[in-house]
Amino acid sequence: NKQQRIQMSEVEETIIPTVKSLVEEIDLIFAKKCEWSERKEQLSNALRKVDFSTTESNKYTFFDAEKPYTRNLIATDNKNYTLLFLCWNAGKESKIHNHPCDGCFIRTLAGCIKETKYVVDTKNNSICPAGVKFYCENQVSYMADDIGLHKIGNPNKDIGAVTLHLYTPPFSVCKVWSHSGEGQYSKHEEGKVGYFSVYGHRSPHLEGKPGLHAKLMEEIRTPFVEEGSHI
Repeated sequence: NKQQRIQMSEVEETIIPTVKSLVEEIDLIFAKKCEWSERKEQLSNALRKVDFSTTESNKYTFFDAEKPYTRNLIATDNKNYTLLFLCWNAGKESKIHNHPCDGCFIRTLAGCIKETKYVVDTKNNSICPAGVKFYCENQVSYMADDIGLHKIGNPNKDIGAVTLHLYTPPFSVCKVWSHSGEGQYSKHEEGKVGYFSVYGHRSPHLEGKPGLHAKLMEEIRTPFVEEGSHI
C-alpha cells in the first residue's frame, strides 16, 4: 500500500492538470538558459504531461460549423511562446503552411489528427509530399521550417478533434499554399494570424470572416441595438 501511494504521488507530480500550471511550467523552461535542443525536449515533455479535465478543456474549446477549424488563444508571454487550442471540424484540414519561428509543438487532446509533410525544391519551384503520419490522443509532434512544410487535418468524417499548439516564439504572419506540386512554391499567400477566442472569451470580430457563431450573435444583438437607437 505504501509503495502504491508513493507511485501515485509520483504520477500526480508529473501531471499538468490546468492551463495555469502548464504556463508556469513553460515559464520556468524559458527562464533557464540552455541550448535549443535541450529546451525543445523540455517543451515536448511538458506537453506530454498535460492531462486536462473535460471541464478545463471546455473553457477554451470553440467550434464553428462554417470554418474548417478555429484558433483559440489560451496563453502567451508575447515574447517566447504562444499556446493555442485548435478545434477541427470533422473531415477538415488546414492549408499547407510554414512556421516562421523555432518550431511548432502539437499535442492531440481529443480525436486524431493527420499530418502531411512536404519538402521544398527551390530549383524546380516545387512542393513535394514527403509523408503522412497520424497522431492520436496524448501524442506530441514537432515541426519547423528546417524539416519542411506541412498541413494538419482531422481525418475523421464524423467527429471533431482538438489539439494543443505551442509556437515559439510568437508570430503574426506565415506563408500558406493551396496546392502542392511543380511550380507551386512561389504561389504562396500571406496568412495573418487571428484568434476565434482569447483566454476562453469569444468575440465575433477577432478572426477574419465571421463564422456561424458570429452571425448568430449579430442576429441576436441587432434588434436590441435598433431598439436602443430610438431611446
